[in-house]
Amino acid sequence: MRIFSMKKCRFSIVLLMAMLFSVAPVSYAATASDWIVVEKNANQTVLVDRANVNDIGEGVRQAWVQFAYRKKTPEGATTSIGLFHFAKSPDRLRNIQDTLLDASGNVIYVRRPEKVEDWSPIPSDSAGQIVIDYVYSVQPTISADGK
Repeated sequence: MRIFSMKKCRFSIVLLMAMLFSVAPVSYAATASDWIVVEKNANQTVLVDRANVNDIGEGVRQAWVQFAYRKKTPEGATTSIGLFHFAKSPDRLRNIQDTLLDASGNVIYVRRPEKVEDWSPIPSDSAGQIVIDYVYSVQPTISADGK
């Protein structure tokens, strides 16, 4: 009887380890692939975090957008990550938060306006137009109606 319980215990440990190791790579892969390149030009690469495109109501979507600059900004940043609201008809955006990072990933500053900025129009031939088109082309992670 004792041998049976020992085999059962070993089987349970092996099964548990197999489940842990088979789940970990999947969750890591999903996390690693959240940022999608939507625009790349001579000055910058623009990425959108597809896992966090949210519908916040009244046709407005919220998304995190990352700008990787080819040259440092005057502040010394090589990357900017911002939270934006987007709206269609007419295409417009407003910035909710910005974080500037240096080449080592150190935060230069975080800007969170006390008041939400006014809407700014998005020019049709800009990186902003490519971003808004992408943001509205994907299924939102969270919908305003909770579905």
